[in-house]
Amino acid sequence: MITIISRHYCKEENLEVSKALLNTAGLAQSKFKGYISRETLQSQENSLELVTLTTWESIAHQQEWFKSEERQQATAASKTGTFWAKPPEQEFLDILN
Repeated sequence: MITIISRHYCKEENLEVSKALLNTAGLAQSKFKGYISRETLQSQENSLELVTLTTWESIAHQQEWFKSEERQQATAASKTGTFWAKPPEQEFLDILN
């Protein structure tokens, strides 16, 4: 199993829409093979930083989602102009237990 930590940097004017988009993407990915769980967190120090923790059975399953048409549709609204303050940062972690 793997968990992906993704840090999303919102613009203040897009914060509520950003939260909704992340929830929409989470719902879409929850139907994908190999999906285990997802949590969305908001930083207490910087409310414009949202963090998602997504767990998959394997990197292959996550990559299928990442390249899927369903993901493209779920995230399309945030890919125009400069929706985010900067690109998300991701870290892939192996689960040891």
